[in-house]
Parts: sequence; structure tokens; C-alpha cells
Amino acid sequence: MTVFWPALVAGIAVTGFAASLWFRRRSLAMLVSEGTDAELGVGVRPA
Repeated sequence: MTVFWPALVAGIAVTGFAASLWFRRRSLAMLVSEGTDAELGVGVRPA
């Protein structure tokens, strides 16, 4: 039973770490896609 609590804490820590990485990657991807869309829009207008 003493092994249960450290395992639970480690599982929560790993889950939180993975979630933070996933959210960071998603927000970065959204920023990058918005930036490339803006650049493409600026590049298309003169042409």
C-alpha cells in the first residue's frame, strides 16, 4: 500500500507534464499557422 501513493503522485506529475507540453505545442502551432497565413496573404496581394 505504501507504493501506491508515490506511484499516484508520479502518474499525476507525468500527466500534468505531458498536458503542458501538448498545450504548448498546440499554441505554438496555432501561432505559426497564423503567422504563415499572414505572410502568405501579404505575399499574394502584390502578385
